[in-house]
Amino acid sequence: MKKIKELAKSLLYSVIIFFILILIYTIFSYFNIFSSNINNIIKLTLPIVVFFTGGFLVGRKADKNGWFEGIKVSFILSFIMTIITIILGQFKIDYLLYLLILSISSVFGSIMGINKKN
Repeated sequence: MKKIKELAKSLLYSVIIFFILILIYTIFSYFNIFSSNINNIIKLTLPIVVFFTGGFLVGRKADKNGWFEGIKVSFILSFIMTIITIILGQFKIDYLLYLLILSISSVFGSIMGINKKN
């Protein structure tokens, strides 16, 4: 039960960080501060940062197998993103490669988190 609670807390922190970053990005986009190339880069890197952060947070709490904890976080976040994408009707086969990149980011974050544990 404790592991599930820690995983849920890490996921909640990831979602909060995601919404804060999206809010900042939206404000900058509203005032046309970024060019279209920068917008595309931000749209790609923002979820990578969120997945890495989620993996890092759950990795810091893990005792062993940081990579497995990262896979769990990436699976849950990827599942949520896939459901939203299917509902919006924007699912394409390229999206699976994007999810693979995000999953690798989460695994890398959890490995970093377990190595930075105090």
